[in-house]
Parts: sequence; C-alpha cells; structure tokens
Amino acid sequence: METFSSAVHSEKANASTTVFPGILRAQAPASIKCTKAYLRHLYIAHEDFGKTLMSIHNIRFLIKVMEGARKAIQEDRFLEYKEEVYRKFGSKKGF
Repeated sequence: METFSSAVHSEKANASTTVFPGILRAQAPASIKCTKAYLRHLYIAHEDFGKTLMSIHNIRFLIKVMEGARKAIQEDRFLEYKEEVYRKFGSKKGF
C-alpha cells in the first residue's frame, strides 16, 4: 500500500502522466482516477476536491488495515500483523 503523501511527492515518477497509484486507484470509483500532477495541484491549491480525494484514500487505507487486523486475529497472528504494519507504514510511535 502507498500513502497519499508518498504518491504526491514521488520524485521518480513522471508527475504529468503517471496515474495515481495505490488504494485510491484500486479501490475508488473509476471516475476518480487522476494523475499525480492533478492531485498535487489540488493539494497545493487547497482545493476542496483534493481534500475529498484524500479523505476517500485515507478512509479506504484504514479500512484495509482493519480488514487485515481482523483476518490476523482470526488466524491468531495479530502480533505479527502489527509488526508488519509498523514495518510498512511507520514506527511504534504511529503512522
């Protein structure tokens, strides 16, 4: 999974042509596929639509994390899942 900030601030990708990667593209309605350049513009310009897209992305991200947590609890491996999430997305201090 990729966070919004890593997608918006990616220096390696061509921002004018790359379609936004990660959860937003994979899980959001098809009408919300945008380029990184457009999303960055919305973010920098403080456009309300950008805030809406970020909210959709963030909520979907949290849903996916919780789905993984539920599955890990059912499989009795929650501590391993927690460490995996921390390793992928941040330290024990938080995301």
